[in-house]
Amino acid sequence: MKNLKTGLRIWMAAASVGSFLAGWVMFAHSAKPVSILGQSSQPVQASQMQAIPTLPPLNDPQLSTQGFQTFQQQPQMSFQPRLRTGGS
Repeated sequence: MKNLKTGLRIWMAAASVGSFLAGWVMFAHSAKPVSILGQSSQPVQASQMQAIPTLPPLNDPQLSTQGFQTFQQQPQMSFQPRLRTGGS
């Protein structure tokens, strides 16, 4: 039994190290991402950039409750089952 445990631990360690190295090699040889700048090496000018659209302001939730549904408070159960474990 001891030999089996030792063999399994060695096999799992070897499989972990092997898969880590295989993943590292796959990431190292994968295609590189395309540059954001495109073909030219010049940065994008501020005049070429588009403005980011903004959202309309939110209404104050304390002033109006339109669209909100109110819920009644549910009575709480006083019964709670005991958790028993078989431990010492």
